[in-house]
Amino acid sequence: MTQLYNPLTAKVPAYHLIGDQKLTDGVGTLAVRRPSDGQTHSDLPEANAEIVDRAVGAARAASGVWATMKPRQRGRLMRAWADLTDAHRDELATLEAPVSSLP
Repeated sequence: MTQLYNPLTAKVPAYHLIGDQKLTDGVGTLAVRRPSDGQTHSDLPEANAEIVDRAVGAARAASGVWATMKPRQRGRLMRAWADLTDAHRDELATLEAPVSSLP
């Protein structure tokens, strides 16, 4: 039997992902609202300056590595990313659907 999707029970990860670290601290929370009914879908941590600085530093470090890669290496990584996205499409759709749909 097919299980129907219920946006009210969708679990939303509530953290900042920087590298392989999941950070939950910050300066408060931001309410993510469903456009379909205006209700709060999830509360996510709002980044403080330290978290933003860490994220920017990680992005800069990664872009330096990316810039030194040969096009074939980049292509392999992009295909691997596409494969991961495809493998997790149901989970990604579950996370995205409640906050991007109108009634």
